[in-house]
Amino acid sequence: MSAPLDQDLVASCRRIMQHHAKSFSRAARFFPRRYADPVAVLYAFCRIADDAVDLAPDPETARAAADAFLAELDHPDHARPVIRAFSAWSAPHPLARHAARELLAGIASDIGPVRVTDEAALVRYAYRVAGTVGLLMCVALDVADPRAHPFAIDLGIAMQLTNIARDVAEDARRDRVYLPTTLLARFGTTPEALVAERAPATALAPVVLRVLDLADDYYASAERGMRYLPAAARPAILVAARLYRAIGAELRLRGGDPLRGRAFVPPAAQPALIVAALAASVAHTLGPATPHRAALHAPLGDLPGSNPTA
Repeated sequence: MSAPLDQDLVASCRRIMQHHAKSFSRAARFFPRRYADPVAVLYAFCRIADDAVDLAPDPETARAAADAFLAELDHPDHARPVIRAFSAWSAPHPLARHAARELLAGIASDIGPVRVTDEAALVRYAYRVAGTVGLLMCVALDVADPRAHPFAIDLGIAMQLTNIARDVAEDARRDRVYLPTTLLARFGTTPEALVAERAPATALAPVVLRVLDLADDYYASAERGMRYLPAAARPAILVAARLYRAIGAELRLRGGDPLRGRAFVPPAAQPALIVAALAASVAHTLGPATPHRAALHAPLGDLPGSNPTA
C-alpha cells in the first residue's frame, strides 16, 4: 500500500485470516513484510464482505447488509476500519475498484436460494467471488504486467471451484447449490433433491469430480502465469495454490463423495507440498512465456481483467 498501515488494524486483519483461511494463512507466512500487510487487509475486506451475507439470519437482512457494505465503500469516511483501509488503498487503482464491485456483486448473488444452471454460469460465478480476488492480489503485489491478469483470475476460479466441491453438503443446508443443474441432471438428480438430502452420493460424486477436473484446468493455467509475479511474492502464492489444489486430491481419494465430511489436507502431507511449491517458484522463472488459454475465459465476456481474445 502506498501509505503505512495502522499495525493494530493489520494485527486484527491477520487474526481474521488465521481463523478463516488456514491454508492461505500458512502460505502468507512466505510473503515479505511489504506484501504481507496489504494482503492481510485485502483478505479481511473480502472476509467481512462475505460474512455480511453469509452470517445474516434471513435474505432481507442479507440484502440490507450488502447494500450497507456498498454504501460504506462509496462513502468511506464513516465506514468500518477495514473498509476505510481498503478504500484508501484502492483509490489510485481503477482495476481494484472494478474488481471489488464485481466481488460484491458475486457475494450478493448468494442471497436467497442459489442454483447454477451450467458450467459457464459456474465459471462466471467463480470469477466474481474469487477471480476478482486474483486481480486484487495483482494490485497488492505490485504486478505491473497486464498479461498476468487472466492467470490471476484463473487461480481464483480454481480455488473457488475447490471450495464448491468441498462444501457441497454445507452449502445445500443453506439452500445453495453451486453444482450445475445440467450436470446433476446428467447423473439423475436435482438441486432440490440435494437440498432435501435425497441426492445419493453415487449421483453427486461424478459431478464433484467434474468440478475438480474443471478446477485443475484453471490451476494449470494459473501456474503458467506465476512468472509474472515478483520473485519475492511467488513462493507464497504457489504454496497457497498447491495446498488448495491438494484439497481436491483428498476429495478424489474418496471417489468425489461430498457427503463424508469436509475434506482437508492432512498436516503430515503439508510439508512436502510446501517444499515442492517453493522449488517450483524458481522453475517458473525459466523458459518462454506461455500465452493464456483463451477458451478458459469464454464464459467471462468482457469482465475486468479477463482475456480479451476469449
